[in-house]
Amino acid sequence: MLADEVMTADVVTVSRDAAVSEIAALPLESRISAVPAVEDGNVHLWGMAESDAQIRALEVAVAEIRGFAAVENHVNRIEPRMFFGE
Repeated sequence: MLADEVMTADVVTVSRDAAVSEIAALPLESRISAVPAVEDGNVHLWGMAESDAQIRALEVAVAEIRGFAAVENHVNRIEPRMFFGE
């Protein structure tokens, strides 16, 4: 599987002062899993990822979009969870 098979080319962003209710509705409405916040031409990535590779992939994907001055990554790495009996 390739990244372009699971990622959208039309990135949905919000301003940092967007209402939480607006942000919460976007993943379901737009079929996306993350919403970067944009302020003064800088992209702020917030959230959690299970690997350094996932975090780097977010940075690279956003850096490829023209018109942004910088990418500020605030994503936290969490340990992958294992679920037994499911």
